Amino acid sequence: MRRLIRALFPPRGEHGVITALVAVLAGTGVLLGMAALVIDIGALYAEREQLQSGADAASWKVAQACAATADNNLVSASCTVALQKNNAQQYADKNAKDLHSDMQLCIYTVSATGTTTLDPGCPGAWNTPITCPALPVSSGPFKYVEVRTTTKNADNSTVVPPLFGSGIAGTPYTGAKMGACGRVAWGVPAVTDTFALGISKCDFLRITGNYTKYFAPPLLGALNPLLQGTGVYSLLGLSSPTTDYIAISNGILSTSCATNPAETVSGWAWLGQPNGSTALLGLVAVNSPNATCGLTNIPATNGSADSWVGGFTISLSNASAATACINRLNALVASGQPVLVPIFDRGVALLNLLPSFYRVIGFAPFVVTGYETLGSGLGSLLTGLFTSLPSVVTGVQKTLCALQSCIYGYFTKTLITSHIPTQFATSPNFGAMMIGRTG
Repeated sequence: MRRLIRALFPPRGEHGVITALVAVLAGTGVLLGMAALVIDIGALYAEREQLQSGADAASWKVAQACAATADNNLVSASCTVALQKNNAQQYADKNAKDLHSDMQLCIYTVSATGTTTLDPGCPGAWNTPITCPALPVSSGPFKYVEVRTTTKNADNSTVVPPLFGSGIAGTPYTGAKMGACGRVAWGVPAVTDTFALGISKCDFLRITGNYTKYFAPPLLGALNPLLQGTGVYSLLGLSSPTTDYIAISNGILSTSCATNPAETVSGWAWLGQPNGSTALLGLVAVNSPNATCGLTNIPATNGSADSWVGGFTISLSNASAATACINRLNALVASGQPVLVPIFDRGVALLNLLPSFYRVIGFAPFVVTGYETLGSGLGSLLTGLFTSLPSVVTGVQKTLCALQSCIYGYFTKTLITSHIPTQFATSPNFGAMMIGRTG
């Protein structure tokens, strides 16, 4: 009986309504228009993503090349629009699906006072439908590159062609031109984290030959023990790292810098973490370095704003810090990898003994190849007496060095990445360059 009732009086529902609605929308062209709109908008988004990837890759590559070749005044002979244009174009094209894009670039120099100058090869007008975001407020001299990419097809047309939109009734859609911007800045870091080992500018200039002699790790650094006797360093115009030693900074034993007598301190010193309280002569007191013998957020002297960091003496009273620093030294010697160290140019001494405070003016990547402590050089001297004259010379050198606790090593170059850098130092480039995206 129930089956008969259901057959005569079926329950009401919405069966067939969706089919009817689809038929109405398709018949009036609405469904087709919506599909065309979605597909064409998707094509525009895909184009913009490719252009943005190209602008980002091109701007970063140019900035990286310019920063890596900059001298102590941020000047690089290869960092011009004319010489970097092909480099940027290749990276812009490689990020486009069809390997084509319209690329323009400009390189800017910003002085310490904020004056901006453009490279002579910069475009007179940007051929782009977009504008770049405002440049973050930055202090200190720095440089930046700006790359703008726009749509360019294999047939040299400059719009993303419609896939379905041209078939929609009414005003035909003929495509749209897309664009993107990439910008990267670089300069000397004003504040950064470092190893607690400070080195004098005087020794930096001596070892680097006045900013001209750097090693290139990690290859040479990692293979250093194997390359010492091969002569490869002399072939490259570089001296062996073991000939470059730095005696501990001492008010009596240290000598003034030959190139600048005003820089009255040389050598190296352990530095402490500033704790913010005032101490002698208004200088900042220090705490011990951290568990890895590191210092955090150390500023460099910037313009007239001096940055003094107190010396830190390793002793039995701070055994944990002493262990941390010696362990870090041993790890650095074993790895051959560079570590960032503060560079100082002046010291304030107590009673003409060990300087208590050092004026930090910048940062440099340093590769530690060894160190001598009191008495360790005597064994080298005695061994040399029974071998050869060069060993005697080395032994004497190490013995004299051990009386002051010497650090052996060499300087290299490195790039420090930063997210939207807004502060650069006025000090020279000691091999450490900060680089980051600003747009």
